[in-house]
Amino acid sequence: MSNTSHEIKPGRAQLRSRLAAVGLGASLLLGAGALTASAAPVTEPVNWASNSGTTASGVSWTGRGGLPANGNNVRDDVTRTLTFSEPVTATFDVHNLNGWDGASRECAQLSPDVVLVRLDPDNTWNPSTRQICFRGPQGSSADGNTNGNTISSFRTSQPVTQIAITGTSGGNRQSTIRDLYITSDDTPPVPAVAPAFGIAGLLATGALAGVRRMRGAKRETAEVTTTQA
Repeated sequence: MSNTSHEIKPGRAQLRSRLAAVGLGASLLLGAGALTASAAPVTEPVNWASNSGTTASGVSWTGRGGLPANGNNVRDDVTRTLTFSEPVTATFDVHNLNGWDGASRECAQLSPDVVLVRLDPDNTWNPSTRQICFRGPQGSSADGNTNGNTISSFRTSQPVTQIAITGTSGGNRQSTIRDLYITSDDTPPVPAVAPAFGIAGLLATGALAGVRRMRGAKRETAEVTTTQA
C-alpha cells in the first residue's frame, strides 16, 4: 500500500516570517502601552489665602470661608475650605494658636484624613476629634516662637479633594493654614493607538492564524499517511 503523502508543506522561510511578525506586533503593542504610563507625581505650592488658582500641572482649586478681613484665617465657628479639581495628597502647617484671657485655650479642627507630622511643643493634638489646641497657660502666647506663633505640621493620609480648618474655642484669636503643598499624579492623556500599532496587531493575529493552519495541516497529513499505510 502506498504511503505517499499529498501534503503541500509551507516553507520554513514562510513560518519564520510569520513568527517574526508575532514578535514585532507584540513589541510595538508593548511600546504603545508604555506611552500610556503615568508620569512621576508632581508636588506644587498652593496659595491658601486665594479663592481660586491653578497649579503649573493643571490642578485648580477654589476657596471659600474665612474671616472677612483676612479670608485665609478662622476663629470661633468659622471654617475655611479649599476644594481641588482632582484628588491630591497635601502637607501643611497650622499657625497662630495661642492662649488668651478667656475660658479656654485657642483650638482649631482639621478636616478628615489628616494625620500629624510634627507637633509644636506648645500644641496638643487629638487624632479622634482632629483638634489641635494651644497648651500653654491662659492669657499667654506661645513660648520661644516669633510673634507668639506655634507651628504644627500635618499631611493627608490619602488623596483628598478638600482641605478645611475650623476655629474652635478661640475667642477673637485667629488661626490659619500656611505652607500648603499638594502632590498630584500628573498623568498625561492616553494617546490614540497609532496606525502602525494597529497594523502590527493585525500582522500578529494573521501570523498566529497561519501557524495554527500549518499545525492543522500537519495533523491532517499524519492522519492521511496512517490511513494509506
